[in-house]
Amino acid sequence: MGCDAADLPVVSEPVTLSWSAVTMSHPEIGTPGVAVNVQSYQVVGEIDRGDQTPDTLVFDALLPPDVTSFEFPEDFTGLADGEMKFEIVIKLDNGNQTAVESCFEIE
Repeated sequence: MGCDAADLPVVSEPVTLSWSAVTMSHPEIGTPGVAVNVQSYQVVGEIDRGDQTPDTLVFDALLPPDVTSFEFPEDFTGLADGEMKFEIVIKLDNGNQTAVESCFEIE
């Protein structure tokens, strides 16, 4: 899964991600500071279950551009044995996309 940080943030149920609306181009890639139009956000959650089958569980949701928060269903996050990885993919009207990802522990 690639969650290498020594001390991950600890969250409790329900797990809700929130982010600021994307309105400008990436500050370091391409042409910085250009206004952009978001087509959609995609939220992905990933749980590594080790030796269990299946070994990785994935949940994803495609959201409209005016939605900047998402609550994972507890029947998904409840399957995590501690650590969960998430990714938010920003898809632009021009076809470009970028993503941020991180991990946390669920208590």
